[in-house]
Amino acid sequence: ISKDYGTLIGSLDDNVSDIVKIKNIYKKADMLLSSGKLLDAQKLFIQVLSINPEHNKSKIKIGIIYNNLDEHIKAEKILKQATTNNPSVIGHKHLALSLKEQNKYNEAIAILENILNLAKTDHEVYADLAHLYELNANLVIALDYAKKASNLDTKNLDYYMKTVHILD
Repeated sequence: ISKDYGTLIGSLDDNVSDIVKIKNIYKKADMLLSSGKLLDAQKLFIQVLSINPEHNKSKIKIGIIYNNLDEHIKAEKILKQATTNNPSVIGHKHLALSLKEQNKYNEAIAILENILNLAKTDHEVYADLAHLYELNANLVIALDYAKKASNLDTKNLDYYMKTVHILD
């Protein structure tokens, strides 16, 4: 029994060590990303994934980096992995962006509409939906989402008014 106990304690120590390592690497990577050092940040997020392949926050950050580098197909792939069974509003918003940039408007719309229950007060989701419906030539629905976005945050009012004038 004592040998099994020692093995268990050793395993726990390794797990705690990995958690601390991941936290430190992730924090440094996030700071690099915030300062615009995308490729340096990406390397560290990948390092986190080498320790824990299921670290969804790192996958989302890598997807954001790919979108910033205009590598939208790569962004889509990793963001789909990160958002499967993970209700991350940020991850889904960036997945929708990668789809929009590939002219996959219907898919992007479906992604954002599926997270509306998580983002009821997120004006950006409504504004993004308005823009996507406009791109998809459905101005009536675009107007509805633009109105909701402007009701949540007045900085969206200009977009709402523009949409109203398009319909006139």
